[in-house]
Amino acid sequence: MKRFLASLFLIIPSAISLHAQQFENGGLEDDLPTTMSEMPDHWESVPFDDRTCQASESSYASPDLTGHDHPDPQWWLNGDPHSGQTFISASRDYMSDGKSKHDEGIMQDVEDLVPGRKYTIEFYQAVVREDDKLDNYGAWQVYADNLLIGTSDASYSDRNGNTNKIDWEKRTIVFTASRSKHTFKFLPTNPKATKYPESDNGLRMGIDDISIQQGSPVDVSVVTGPVVGVIIVQNNDSSALQLNIFPGMSNVPKKQQSVPVGGSSVDLNALPPGEYRFEFMLHDRMTTIQYEVK
Repeated sequence: MKRFLASLFLIIPSAISLHAQQFENGGLEDDLPTTMSEMPDHWESVPFDDRTCQASESSYASPDLTGHDHPDPQWWLNGDPHSGQTFISASRDYMSDGKSKHDEGIMQDVEDLVPGRKYTIEFYQAVVREDDKLDNYGAWQVYADNLLIGTSDASYSDRNGNTNKIDWEKRTIVFTASRSKHTFKFLPTNPKATKYPESDNGLRMGIDDISIQQGSPVDVSVVTGPVVGVIIVQNNDSSALQLNIFPGMSNVPKKQQSVPVGGSSVDLNALPPGEYRFEFMLHDRMTTIQYEVK
C-alpha cells in the first residue's frame, strides 16, 4: 500500500549550500514567553521610526512571542503555532486616543543572495485576533529593505478567546534580489480595508515557519491513482518536468521520469518500502514532495 504524506515544501538545488540564503530560526522557536514583547532568537522587531513602520513610539512596535497559553490568554494573546511551541503575533491599530498607532513587525537579514535571481519566501499566516482587535481579515506585507515586494492573500478568522485553535494557511511571495544582502521585514495589514488601521476593530496577525528558497516553485501536485502503487502527477506548469525519486537523504535517484504538461502516472511498485524524496525540476525551479512507500 502506498500512502501520500501531505508534506509539500520547496528546497534549493543540492549544489547550493543549505545554510546560505536562509532565515535563522525561521520556525520562530524559543522558550514559552512569560511577558509581552518577547522575541525569538535571531529576529528583531521593526523599529517604530523605520520607514516601513507607522507606530507612533517604540512600545507600540513590539510584536509578541506567542504560544499555547502564553503570554496572556486573558487578552486572547495565545494560540497553537503552525509547528513547534511558539510563533509571532503582531497588531496594527489605533489606540483609544485615536492618534497613537500600533504597527508591529519582525525583521531579519539574509545574506548570500545572488542579485538578479528570483527567490520565493514562504510562511504560514493566521488571523489571531485579540479581545480589542477583532478584524476578521488580515495578511502580511513583506519588504526587502524598504521596498514592498508583496502582500500575501488575506486570511479570515472569527476566533475568540475560548479556543487555542488557530487556522494556519501557507503563503508565498516571489521576488528578485537586487543585492547580495537584504533585510526582510514582515508587518501585518488588512488588504481589504480602505484606510489605516484597516477597520475600527484593529488587527492581530500570526506568522510562523518562514523560509526563503532560490527560484519559484514548480506548479505540480500528486494524487493517489485508482491503481494500487501508482500515483498521478498533475503538471500544471508550462513545460515538461524532470522527476527524480531519491530514497531518504540519498543523492542517487532510484527512478527518473519525464512528466509532460498536464501530467502522467508514476508506477512505484518497484520501489522498496521507505521514505522518498520526489524532486520536480524545470530549469532553475524545483518543488520537492516527501512520499512514504509502505
